[in-house]
Amino acid sequence: MSCFSTSSIFFISLRLKVFLVTTLVLVFLAFTFFFVSQSELESQLEQRQFINYKKQKLDIINAIKMSRNTLQGYTSMISAVAATDSLFGINDNKKVSAKINEIWPSLQLDIGIDELKILDKEGKVVLEKGAYIFSRNKNENIDNVFYRRWAKESLDLERPVSRLICSKECRQYAFSPILSNGESIGVVVASLSIADVARYINIDGKSDIAILADIKERQRSSYLKSWGGDVVAATNKEETIKKIDYLSQGFSKKEIVDSPVRIKLNDEYYYVMMFPVGDNGHAIEDGGHVVVFSNITDEYESVNKESERAFLIILLGWLFAEAAIFGLLWKPMSSLKKIIEYLPMLAEGKFDDFAKVMKIPGRYSHDEIGVLQRTALAVSGKLQQLQIELHDMNSQLQYRVEDLAKERDFTNSLLSTASALIITHGEKSGVVIANQLALKKTGLRLDNIIGKGFQNTFLNDNDRFNYFRSEFQQEHTLAGNNEIIIEWYHSPLSSLSSEDAYWVSVGVDVTEKKKAESRLVWLANQDSLTGLYNRRFFKERLEESLSNQEYGAVFYLDLDRFKEVNELSGHGSGDKLLCMVADKLKDFLPDECFIARLGGDEFSVLLPFYADSLAIDIASKINDALDEINFIVDKQRHRAVASIGIASYPMHGDNTESIMANADIAMYLAKDNPMVDWHLITEKDLSKENIQHRIYWDEVLKQSLQDDSFEFFAQPIMNVSDNTIKHYELLIRLPDSVGGFFSPGQFIPVAERSGLIIDIDRYVIAKGVHYLSCMNGVSFSINISGKSLRDESLAEFLSKKLEESGAQAERLIVEITETEAVTDFGLASKTLLDIKELGCKVALDDFGSGFSSFRYLDRLPSDFVKIDGEFISGLERSPSNRVIVNSIFEVSRSFGKQVIAEFVDSDEVLDILSEIGVDYAQGYLVGKPEHINKIIRCDDERK
Repeated sequence: MSCFSTSSIFFISLRLKVFLVTTLVLVFLAFTFFFVSQSELESQLEQRQFINYKKQKLDIINAIKMSRNTLQGYTSMISAVAATDSLFGINDNKKVSAKINEIWPSLQLDIGIDELKILDKEGKVVLEKGAYIFSRNKNENIDNVFYRRWAKESLDLERPVSRLICSKECRQYAFSPILSNGESIGVVVASLSIADVARYINIDGKSDIAILADIKERQRSSYLKSWGGDVVAATNKEETIKKIDYLSQGFSKKEIVDSPVRIKLNDEYYYVMMFPVGDNGHAIEDGGHVVVFSNITDEYESVNKESERAFLIILLGWLFAEAAIFGLLWKPMSSLKKIIEYLPMLAEGKFDDFAKVMKIPGRYSHDEIGVLQRTALAVSGKLQQLQIELHDMNSQLQYRVEDLAKERDFTNSLLSTASALIITHGEKSGVVIANQLALKKTGLRLDNIIGKGFQNTFLNDNDRFNYFRSEFQQEHTLAGNNEIIIEWYHSPLSSLSSEDAYWVSVGVDVTEKKKAESRLVWLANQDSLTGLYNRRFFKERLEESLSNQEYGAVFYLDLDRFKEVNELSGHGSGDKLLCMVADKLKDFLPDECFIARLGGDEFSVLLPFYADSLAIDIASKINDALDEINFIVDKQRHRAVASIGIASYPMHGDNTESIMANADIAMYLAKDNPMVDWHLITEKDLSKENIQHRIYWDEVLKQSLQDDSFEFFAQPIMNVSDNTIKHYELLIRLPDSVGGFFSPGQFIPVAERSGLIIDIDRYVIAKGVHYLSCMNGVSFSINISGKSLRDESLAEFLSKKLEESGAQAERLIVEITETEAVTDFGLASKTLLDIKELGCKVALDDFGSGFSSFRYLDRLPSDFVKIDGEFISGLERSPSNRVIVNSIFEVSRSFGKQVIAEFVDSDEVLDILSEIGVDYAQGYLVGKPEHINKIIRCDDERK
């Protein structure tokens, strides 16, 4: 027989653990109780002192208020006497002086007034009694600025005025006007010392009070340098001054005013409070403070004694509890220790030896220890029997366990890792197996699924599962969650004629796939910002209406001054306004109308089967509806006002291009007419002369593009730092019939209206890339229009031309005006970013002409900033323009962009630009535009 030994390991007895744990708990509770009691007693003491402080403060304030009211009442009485006896008339003032002399002793003794003056309305002293603060000569006008101000204030208001001032001492002043026949003819001034009032304030015998005047220079021995003040009055003055001097060395006045403090001085504890007095708005100096010392030594020592007594009681209680627990547990723990020593024999299989040891006479008791002994014997016998049975079963189960483990591992791996819902189910038995993904998708637990019908658990009410057919496939939303779409593949596991047909159903979540398909369909037809239809789908719908030989009207809407919204409040605000306009159009227009956003701030409406009169009636009310939009950003209200062009079909066109072009022309005519905001295209607008004019320009532009008859000029751009020219801006010109040139202002607007501007932009790109390929070390800038920025294929076209010509992309600079760039900010940013990814550079032209230039500077992908010539022309004469140019330069440089100045026409302007640090200069001083053939020559084979 061998017993389990604990000598080889570190062993701590349960008895010791119980003793240590109970000791720690009791010690923790004792100290917690002690500290809580100590904190509670000190908190109660603090509260009592704070309440006492509030009471004393209120008493002091009330005493000062009573003094003020009394003083003010007596000055009003004296002013009434002075007014009655015509003090300020031609008579002498002996009568008034006699009355004042009668009551003066009473005023001094009963009230404490020690100064009295009577002034005329010019501030001259007519009568005075007592001490004099501001003037010693009664014939001299009062010239002190504060004294004169208060006297004047009382005269102007025609009512008494009071002031509490702390200087060399704290004094209460009262000013009362003397009224005669409804007119102020003088003022009575009286004052008394607050120190006299403080002596009568009711405070307990353990408290002292002092009044501290804030004085910047030393006046007397009681002056406190660290606080910049002097004690002008105090109870127990000598002791109180010592306390204040001690207090001023450790605390500032603000600390004590904000929160009362507790100090120890000469083995005495004091609770010190301070609050300001005086009228700082009118004070000669900074005012004064009242300091209250409350002796709390007895209370503080009482708290300490209570805490010590509580700690002693807690300590004795702890010792008694420890002794009781130790004595109570000693014998049971000894018996338990013996049992624990024998229990390891069960682990060693020594069941017979364990039974002999546990059956020693006298070992059984009638408590928990006895129950443990009997239970241990029963467990020993049962374990011995189970050991025999287990030995027999191990051999039988070994092979079976290995087979099941292999099957289990395979099944679990398949079900857990599969990215599909896998369910095995029968017609009668319901769901048999469901993997984790199936549980996750349904949100059900396995025990809530097992045995339930497949159709009820995974399919909706309208979906059916047929157990008597061959394998099949179906697509349904998941039961209980119509947002999840599952594509099911069903396959039978047993013969269809068996008693219970079992199937395996594999489901694939195709929700995201379906959403993506729906999104693609939506994006193909909708405007992503407003949710309206887009230009492409609008044209399809118009073509469909034309092919069905329908009639109707087309609106072309353009928002007036929309660019200012983007410039003043930002692109995000412009997008919000566009969405609000779209919503308002949907709400206002009839349901049969077809609304689309063409791009930027342009909208179009198709009104099938609408006659002209009905279309005009609706168009005339659109702006009334838009005016209901209340869009306010930073207190700036933005209104939505549209210019509306109307074209009827088939009257004004038999194809989408002509109808939309005529509606566009009508829209511009509406903009030109200040009387109305809509215009219906008329026969006059489509008259032969107008048509010929438009056709003429269309033909001229088309023929010029076809014949390659446009000509190009180049204007040099100089590097300011070294005066070198390696950069030109390419300018397009259209020759006229007399050897001159049409200005771009004549044909570019026509091209924009007809849609030829995109072809012209591409023509300029092709030419610019071609010229660039003919020269080395020189960069070219080309200008493109805002409509080309909305051409998503522009970057692809540019890439193709660069590849064909072999020109270096990094030497090509694409210029776009700032205003065009921010009109449709999102699409413009994308197009410019695509251009930069080709290696080309981007310049923002006419920068500074808008209100929001800096807002977009860091968000638009650009390399150069061309300052608007409006700020450069006459720069030497305009300091404000110089500030603007300098600001644009500094901000641009902080964003890593180079700066070009246009319209440089004098050396003075160039010198200023050089001083600012501008990188490049362009203008007649640098060079006028010259024909491109004078600058470069291209071989025919490279053309």
